[in-house]
Amino acid sequence: MSATGTKPKSVKYQKREGSTSEHCCVPFCSTSSRYNSSVNFHSFPVNEELKKKWLNNIRREQFTATKHTKVCSRHFVKSDVLKATCGGRRWLKKHSVPVLFQWNDYRQQQPRLGVWERREKPEPVTEKDAMDCSVMLLTHDYCSVPQPAALDVALSKNQELSKEIEELKTKLEEMTVKQRFGFATSDEDIRFYTSYYCLHSTQICKLPPSDGLLAADGTFYRQIKNSRRKE
Repeated sequence: MSATGTKPKSVKYQKREGSTSEHCCVPFCSTSSRYNSSVNFHSFPVNEELKKKWLNNIRREQFTATKHTKVCSRHFVKSDVLKATCGGRRWLKKHSVPVLFQWNDYRQQQPRLGVWERREKPEPVTEKDAMDCSVMLLTHDYCSVPQPAALDVALSKNQELSKEIEELKTKLEEMTVKQRFGFATSDEDIRFYTSYYCLHSTQICKLPPSDGLLAADGTFYRQIKNSRRKE
């Protein structure tokens, strides 16, 4: 009975007369050279490592193989057996090992896959997917570094805005002075409110301490003078 529960098919060979008798040393194999030449018998390899593989595969690790010990061609895959010579002899390829036996129903077992080989592999990226990813990167490239020309333009624009802000601040201060001191255009009002003789006087007259209209550092006078000049 095989591992699958089915009875293996029996193989019958035609008896061949007048030849030396060779037998297969594999357990459960009764093939003999007394039958037709469709089956060849192969000696164990000289290489010790390869010989150990043969003994391990045929499940006879403690067996001592001699030059007369043979393994029949039924236990090798077809791709390992070379074409027959003129004398009808078939040789094995280098490093061939027996792999077909009764306990595996004369079927070659597939090698067990490793952990990484059993993992599901991602689908290959197509050309269309690569183009879509490229467009996405260009659209959402938040970490990209701007070009030098763009930096120069931004810096120039920033300087212009800063200059414009300073000009607006100056105009706002002048308008505030005009609103608070509307008399700045009249020499009479200047003399009445500030004790200056006229708007163009270069002499700063100190007001009484109770009057806070004129700053001690002459700031008020300069603002009025600048305002009058622009008008």
